[in-house]
Amino acid sequence: MEISPIGEEGKSLNFSFATRAINIDADQEQIAKYDEYTAKSNPLQYAALAIAVGLLGLGVYLFVIGHWVWGVVSIIAFLFVFMISRSLGKATLQKSIAYEDGLLIPGIICSTNPLQLVAMADMRSEENQPPIYGCTKFSVAALPLHSLEVGTRVPCVSLFGMAVKGYRRHFEPRPVSWGYTDPNIIQSAIVAIDTADDVEISEWEILEGLASKMKDLPEKEVVFFNAHLERIAL
Repeated sequence: MEISPIGEEGKSLNFSFATRAINIDADQEQIAKYDEYTAKSNPLQYAALAIAVGLLGLGVYLFVIGHWVWGVVSIIAFLFVFMISRSLGKATLQKSIAYEDGLLIPGIICSTNPLQLVAMADMRSEENQPPIYGCTKFSVAALPLHSLEVGTRVPCVSLFGMAVKGYRRHFEPRPVSWGYTDPNIIQSAIVAIDTADDVEISEWEILEGLASKMKDLPEKEVVFFNAHLERIAL
């Protein structure tokens, strides 16, 4: 029987990797339908476009001076790089990285009217440091494949901002169900979010204990808690 890759390490992103990730190709149509984040510009797209323009200019020049064979090679290379640049510019392809290789983290429904989630992530960038948990509350327009009840566990994935003094300050939780249509992936993700090495209770239980502390706080504000679940400032 094939072993599920869900919960294994993700691919390297910006010289770091998620200690647990989905590791399955995301569904582009599902992302386009549900993902509510604005796609960020991809610097690789602009680099590819610059290379494509250079190759086109080179191809035209080679044709002008009579180097037809190399001119054809340059035009073919231009078309190839141009198609890559178009792919890099597609919002769903950019977002799919978060679902496939982002860190798998817990989230729960904290309100149904409006529909709101609280998500939690270990903000350490180095494992030998004391754990600090970041929590954020956010509203969603839709949440497929889940029972819309307060307390429902919603596995999420997240990319992170830069770390400062060993801790990240920002993260962007996305429900796994925004990127996949298979309910088995959701269930496997819930199971994969299990007990961390240096805590005695699961991250699900930690988040459930912190959710009430997030009730009256503003949306999309990252709030930090230490291992004793006391609110701290970073």
